Amino acid sequence: MGLEVQVIEHTYKLVVKRVPVTFDPHSAATLRVVEAMHSLRTGSIVRVDWIKPVEKQSPGQRTAYLMLTLNSVDQANQALKGLTLANQQVLVRREVEEPKRCAHCQCYSGHFARECKTVNEVCANCADTHPTRDCTVADDPSRY
Repeated sequence: MGLEVQVIEHTYKLVVKRVPVTFDPHSAATLRVVEAMHSLRTGSIVRVDWIKPVEKQSPGQRTAYLMLTLNSVDQANQALKGLTLANQQVLVRREVEEPKRCAHCQCYSGHFARECKTVNEVCANCADTHPTRDCTVADDPSRY
């Protein structure tokens, strides 16, 4: 029949708050140590990245947020209890995805401006039919 099957592994994203910038999220050895310290299965940490790229961090910045991706719900729940990274106890929370909002029609219907079928652009400030950049209400806070 020519059918192909693709298995997509489900992952669980967590936000790790105020991690010392001395922590190296790309070191496989460091990630294995973190897994061992917190009784996580070896290889359960699939990916770790700084949320803000390192080159955009402020000079002298000491902590930053990480996106931690794990491969199972039980391992994610274990990590939610808290982690120690770079010798500092850090808080962990679930990632909350923001709803999609179209910048053209201002609807939360799961599409973006490039896919919008609405003819007239809707202003994000006053909901009138003009581009947000042309809004005069934005200059008058009493009209909000």
